Amino acid sequence: MGTRLVDFVRASLVALGSECPEAYRAMCDRLGTREVELRVGGEVVALRFGLGIVEVVEAPADPQLLFISTRWAVLDLADEGASLLTAIRNGTVLLDGEAPDRAAFLEGVSAGVSGLVRSPSFPGLLAAYRGT
Repeated sequence: MGTRLVDFVRASLVALGSECPEAYRAMCDRLGTREVELRVGGEVVALRFGLGIVEVVEAPADPQLLFISTRWAVLDLADEGASLLTAIRNGTVLLDGEAPDRAAFLEGVSAGVSGLVRSPSFPGLLAAYRGT
């Protein structure tokens, strides 16, 4: 078993912010002041966006979006083996929330992923999450 979801998400956001700050800012800008609850393989973490930053917390307070998936589906997304839209369409990811919030999430994730794939630290973080 790899690192916990909360640790993987925190470390990935730190890497994104330091190694690809333009992608981090774009992600934060698109998500505005939303809170996103992530439920992945029985683990829960929340992302609270605001004023160009994102805070990772283990207890959601008032999420506007709910993302539910499995660890393996998240790894597949991170490996670029599937697109988020495809994962939503085929049911490996559930994204619940109002349409504007879902659109902002998709745009924000796209901005973040575009930076993470350029991040020198991300392959190691991904390997640790995978448990290899």
